Order: sequence, then structure tokens, then C-alpha cells
Amino acid sequence: TAYADPARAWAAAQANLPASTKVVIGANVEVAMGSSLAIFAAPMLQALGAKAAFDRIATTCKIDPAKSIDGFVLVEGAKSDGAIYLALDGVDDRALGECLTKLELDKKVVTAWLGKDVLVIPTKPDDKAMLALFTSGKSAFATTLSGCVP
Repeated sequence: TAYADPARAWAAAQANLPASTKVVIGANVEVAMGSSLAIFAAPMLQALGAKAAFDRIATTCKIDPAKSIDGFVLVEGAKSDGAIYLALDGVDDRALGECLTKLELDKKVVTAWLGKDVLVIPTKPDDKAMLALFTSGKSAFATTLSGCVP
């Protein structure tokens, strides 16, 4: 992307995190991919099947995840619940819907858009209640983090 902005994902997360949030991790993908962190993370991502998943998305949907995700915020709550907030560039609701259908995931993954370019996916991809918890807009967490940046 011309300008990667993880602050969009952070702003969306900060406005929606429940008070039970225990862990918050955020990154600018472009910067992280060029850092030593990428060398450390690559084997873990490979073990999780991320490369295969990214390749499948790129081939099937004609969307390059590495270039479409500007930044992310990954959160975990007190009960092993959580979500990932993705600041996207060049991917909208229509493109995502078509991609999930092509991948036969449209009935297996629940998502929500916060604004026009931040996508939220619960850590249990089919859990509607978990998605609702992390997209309610009733953040009790945000007031404790005023001024923080990921």
C-alpha cells in the first residue's frame, strides 16, 4: 500500500473493546514485514498455515493479503475470547463476500465492518456472540488507554 495506517485498526478496537480485554497487540504490517520480527514470526506463521491460506486467497480471490492489510490489532479477553481488527486497503464488503463464497467460508466465518475499511473477525470465526462483544461500540476499556498507540 502507498500508506499503511494501523491507527485505523487501533481506533476501531479502542472504541469497541470490552473491559475484560487482557491482551492487545497491534502492528503496521508493512513495517513489521521489513523488521527482524518477520524472521522470528515466519516459522510460526508457516506452522499455523498462514502462507497456504494467503496463497489460497491470492489465487482464488485475486486479493494479496500481505498488501491489503495495512495494520492489525489482535485482542484477547478474559475467557479465551478475542478478535482481530484489520485495517484494509482495496478490499470492501463486496470483495470480501465474493472471496468468502469462493473459498466456501461464507457460512463459516462471521465478520463485521467498522467504518468502510476496518474488518473485525472473532478468534472463533463462527461465533456471532463473540463478534458482537468486540463490535458493540460500548468500550469500557478505551477510557483506561487514552493516548496509547499500538
